[in-house]
Amino acid sequence: MNHINMPSADLKQQVTQLPVHDRLELIQTVVTSLQSQSIAPEFSLGEVQQPLSLSTIRNKVNQLGTDPEEPTLEELSQLVRKVRQEA
Repeated sequence: MNHINMPSADLKQQVTQLPVHDRLELIQTVVTSLQSQSIAPEFSLGEVQQPLSLSTIRNKVNQLGTDPEEPTLEELSQLVRKVRQEA
């Protein structure tokens, strides 16, 4: 069985900082590449963490603050109008 070398910590950090859509696209690209090479990867998920409580998640969200790249309500409205006009 082929083994996949684990990415460096720097690469992991870069990937985790990607927007969700880009991460999903990256995953799809990797899966497609692996399927085309007929490689059966062996993954290790590591330690399983306990589920987070709702209060823990809320605290984390409050600590992180707002996303500076988050579109405003007006920007979202404009995007919806544009998509509806194109449809």
